[in-house]
Amino acid sequence: MPQRTQPHDRIPKRWLVVGALSALCLAGGAGAMRARGLDAGALLGAIGARGASRVSVTVGAVANGSGVGGDVVLDAARRGLSEAVSRAQGGASPGAMGARVTRRGHVFDANVVRVERSAGRVRVEASVVVSTLPGRRYEFASTSAITLTGSGADGDPGLADATRRAMSSATNHALEQLNAR
Repeated sequence: MPQRTQPHDRIPKRWLVVGALSALCLAGGAGAMRARGLDAGALLGAIGARGASRVSVTVGAVANGSGVGGDVVLDAARRGLSEAVSRAQGGASPGAMGARVTRRGHVFDANVVRVERSAGRVRVEASVVVSTLPGRRYEFASTSAITLTGSGADGDPGLADATRRAMSSATNHALEQLNAR
């Protein structure tokens, strides 16, 4: 005998939650929700209705393959990777993300591929390798390059800024590709 599906079996859970929140707003008013300590925007963002990442991601290894900049480059790369993943995961810290990804998800390993410095100019190329969890099976790589020019590009602050921006851009591209699946 064929199994009958209920109408709610065909509706994605996220839509049901959004509908329930909308009904609550209409019935009790948004002011009543705020009075009870509920923020509809935060709740909708937490379930992904506002574009939060639908994939579980944890931060893996970060390396400096360029041989330039040492700890300045490594720290900036870690910061760019962690900030981009944290924004996509609704503001969770990287430690919390690692704790959440216990069985399935993706690991982002980062590498600063190349750094080119000259007077008033710095160019950083960064890549993020995405692999599955568990098993660490290679999925794809995302690469981005950022060039800063002018007086802000000189010295370690310029190098750190370019590195953070390049890593953040590569991470955002990787997240977009995962979410498009």
